[in-house]
Amino acid sequence: MRIVRSINALGIWQDYALSISAFLLLPMLVLMPRGAVLVVCCAGLAAACLVWQAGIGSIRRIRNLVLLFGLLVLIGAASALWSIAPLRSLAMAGRIGGLTVAGLCLVAAAPLVRTRLFLFSLAAGAATGILLATFELASGGAISNLFTNRGFAPTRINEAATLMALLVLPLAATPLAGAWRGSFLLVAVALAVMVGVLSGTTAKLALVLGVVVAGLFYLDRRRAARVAGMLVALGVITAPLILPRLATSAAVLETADSIKTSASHRLLIWSFVGDHIAERPLLGWGLDTSRAIPGGKELFRPGQEKLPLHPHSAALQLWLELGIPGALLGTLLFSGLFFAVGGTGWPPLYAAAVGGTLMIALTALLDSFSLWNESWQAALWYSAFAVLVFARAPTAVERAVSLAPNKQAAAVGA
Repeated sequence: MRIVRSINALGIWQDYALSISAFLLLPMLVLMPRGAVLVVCCAGLAAACLVWQAGIGSIRRIRNLVLLFGLLVLIGAASALWSIAPLRSLAMAGRIGGLTVAGLCLVAAAPLVRTRLFLFSLAAGAATGILLATFELASGGAISNLFTNRGFAPTRINEAATLMALLVLPLAATPLAGAWRGSFLLVAVALAVMVGVLSGTTAKLALVLGVVVAGLFYLDRRRAARVAGMLVALGVITAPLILPRLATSAAVLETADSIKTSASHRLLIWSFVGDHIAERPLLGWGLDTSRAIPGGKELFRPGQEKLPLHPHSAALQLWLELGIPGALLGTLLFSGLFFAVGGTGWPPLYAAAVGGTLMIALTALLDSFSLWNESWQAALWYSAFAVLVFARAPTAVERAVSLAPNKQAAAVGA
């Protein structure tokens, strides 16, 4: 009975809720990407209950993250004062603020989760996501078309493809795997193959870079973390000086065109964004104003707008919308994560896997999705949560549960 009470004290319903969310996330991204936000918010609520039960110490452990993200949301909200679309800036600050609270609760709750149940649920969800993505491609979106009147396009699964890439290395290297390592490795390989099959070019590139960086982290974690952190910081700070210049070279544009038409379009977008960053470098144009920038709807070429929706680069988006404060916060966050991995006590293989996963996330951020894309933010927060859970050994409660029948029988006999 003592075991049962201890399990209840840790909130067993929250563990089940988090495990269900782990199973649902990838299938939801495949079929209905916006539904992933609801999954993560519900998971955040369960995590908040765990954090509440555990006490303020859970929040203190992540106080630096709370500070950085809190400042980001506050600066985004304050940018409505000078924004060219003030209501849009305020609305987006509220939306990302809510998702940020859910994400921070998940990160704070990672040390409190029943690890094995969560791991098996996420692996099962990954396998289900692979099957659903395969069926969607083969059937032309037979299931997802039930939820939308837009025609199916393979690019609809791009966010799911990036999440698949994010899960490959942690699943393959988690210390939790134990005797099931072969099974989790098989799921990881299947995810990597699926990334190769899907249309998302960024996910493919990110996974390759992630594997390379993971190898470097495995050879020398601390040095690799320092070098990666400094390069990332340099890349974000100098992005407005470097990325827009790529489109000034005819040879670079021709090479990009030969690879993929959208690649040259992206370079032209960066050039347009660079010009507008120079107009308001101090505070930017306001949170989520990329789609309202003057001249953004004009065309470079037929069907290619100068700024469709967002800059396709997190670094340029921070500069464009939030100016120097946004760029500095982004630099501290992106580079700080690499430094943090270099200082962990995780096993070498898993620390290397997390270093590679950070590179995968950063590649997608700096080359593809909007920073404020809520389904993408949801995937990032949940990936961070999963990485932290995967890093742990089985909890004392889980070890106790495996012995529960014998101990309960002994208690009854007593």
